[in-house]
Amino acid sequence: MRKSVLGAVLCLAVVPMALAGSAGQDLIRLAQSGVDGEVLLAYVESSAVSFELNADDIIILKDLGVPAGVIGAALRRDQALDSIAAAKGGRSAAAASEGQEGASASAQVAPPSGNLNISFFYDYLSPYGRWMLIDGDWCWQPNAVLVSVGWAPYYNHGRWVYTDWGWCWISDYSWGWAPFHYGRWFRHPRHGWCWWPDNVWGPAWVAWRHGHGYWGWAPIPRHHHYRHGYGWYRHNRRLRHGHDFGLTWSDYFYLPTRHVADPKPWVHIVPPERGREIFAKTSFDPGGFSEQKGNVFNRGPRTDEVAKETGKPVTPLTLVKRDLKPGQPITGGRTTPNGLEIYTPMITPDIPRPPVVTPPTGGQLPGIEKERLRDATRQALDRTKSDAERAERERRELIDKAKSEDDGGRQEQLRVEAGVRDQRARQAREDAVRLERWKPETAVPLPPAPERPKPPQVREEIKEQVRTEAGEEQKKRQALEDMLRKPAGQTQPPAKQEKQENLDDNKGSGRKGRSR
Repeated sequence: MRKSVLGAVLCLAVVPMALAGSAGQDLIRLAQSGVDGEVLLAYVESSAVSFELNADDIIILKDLGVPAGVIGAALRRDQALDSIAAAKGGRSAAAASEGQEGASASAQVAPPSGNLNISFFYDYLSPYGRWMLIDGDWCWQPNAVLVSVGWAPYYNHGRWVYTDWGWCWISDYSWGWAPFHYGRWFRHPRHGWCWWPDNVWGPAWVAWRHGHGYWGWAPIPRHHHYRHGYGWYRHNRRLRHGHDFGLTWSDYFYLPTRHVADPKPWVHIVPPERGREIFAKTSFDPGGFSEQKGNVFNRGPRTDEVAKETGKPVTPLTLVKRDLKPGQPITGGRTTPNGLEIYTPMITPDIPRPPVVTPPTGGQLPGIEKERLRDATRQALDRTKSDAERAERERRELIDKAKSEDDGGRQEQLRVEAGVRDQRARQAREDAVRLERWKPETAVPLPPAPERPKPPQVREEIKEQVRTEAGEEQKKRQALEDMLRKPAGQTQPPAKQEKQENLDDNKGSGRKGRSR
């Protein structure tokens, strides 16, 4: 659930700034203040000045949860403005920045030697989100929850890797080494997804379900502690083996077994509309966690099942705990000849100090930029309402065609397509309500923008990566709709269903293979 940023935020730290031009700095600061992704897109597309983003700026925007489509639009806008400048005999932004020395973004570094407690998380994660006091607990919410609709932990921008510690979640976010391996994620009814810190490291703190060709996982909620040698506790009460953590159908994400080890699994995750149906067909895995040689082992999907579905063996990577010297940059998991190296600092259970609450000062956008933001909000709202009206119009047309169709199979197909349009319309209406509630005046005051030199030109491979990720976002939306086109009563495992459909095609039945 989305919310107004004002009032819920207790702490806003300054995101490490790279060398973006002034427009690029404004884009980063707007993302930091929780501006909706659709508004950011309209803001970018209407810009009359270049953003001049470099590779470090792109990393920062990704860490703030800005969709790849918005970043790609900023790069395309720069290219268009450069072409106009070149046609007029001027010097493009890219040409102006050539030959200039660049510097990397202010990377977070390992702390001084000594015992660390949860206060370390308070300091490290502040630039990428907000610490809030929820029911007496300090909890963190990533900025991505505000910027990206539908963001969820163990879902976006990451993948499952099988290791000698079991299935491990490897996040693409710079900050992903911490909240996906310590603490618990939970969905607050008002704030949305938040993270509750804890001190025990694990490959991934999720529960698993499986059956009928699917594996599903759900973040284990807060107040659940794992104690080495004893198992799970809620507060101070020990839980029986096989406890399901009180998770329901809406808490799980599902993948066909053959896609569990994909490098981009989120493209194939089953749409939420099918969650209740698959929950009823699957069983909770009571042996999801165990200990091996004193380490937490996350069993998850059976490797023989994954190998059978994919036709490829699943070989565990050796998980190597990486020690960093004070001052060394903190990075996520990386594959080396030694195995999968991950930063796993020991966090003591000592009582931490509260997060430092520093109200932001100054840095408000000039009046003309505020007006641009209002215009962008109106443009995004108009576009969203137009999408809702178009989808509703198409739905009605498909229903009318279905009523006049004599062929039963064709009639059912038209009704399914009408259902897809109905889903589009409902989503667009929800987005419109969200945009109507959000006003530029409710955004958190922006931190002052430091003076920076112009950045070096973004390399072509960085641009290609952004284009690829934007394409994956579109592919995900299409995949969700394709899955909604399948009959609700589908019970065959996906891989077997595809094989059967291919056999039917060979027999001339005319059925189509499953679209993913």
